[in-house]
Amino acid sequence: MSSRPSVIKKESTLIGRLDKDSEGLLLFDQSGDLVNQINKASGYKEKEYIVSVDKPVTKEFLQEMSSGVYLPELERTTRRAVLWQDPKSPKEIQRRQFHIVLTEGLNRQIRRMCEALSYEVTRLKADSGDEYRTGKNETRRIFRDQKRRVRAF
Repeated sequence: MSSRPSVIKKESTLIGRLDKDSEGLLLFDQSGDLVNQINKASGYKEKEYIVSVDKPVTKEFLQEMSSGVYLPELERTTRRAVLWQDPKSPKEIQRRQFHIVLTEGLNRQIRRMCEALSYEVTRLKADSGDEYRTGKNETRRIFRDQKRRVRAF
């Protein structure tokens, strides 16, 4: 029998998803409404990611990514996104890294968008932003000790 405490109850549902080549915080919840609000593309739930790519990021690349990228395999253009580079990052990291906030959750969306613009994602991390909006005016802060418990699981 494991000495590790059970963090996730059987009736919990996974909130969000990561592909096998990505990393980030995964949350579990017992509220079906919250799960649907975050997971469904129609919910316009903001999801932030930190993305590293195989070559220097240009202003043109950031502009194209933020405007929406046509994905021929899906026969559609992605929604507009918010992108920026962290000025506090070391210059060498900043050259090949950007943050993106999406409001839809298409399968492997960021990787597909980058590929359509001749970039390859080398690292993709879902950034929790430390807060999750759980209702119209209610925000729940995810505290460091809660993150540690989730990571330990």
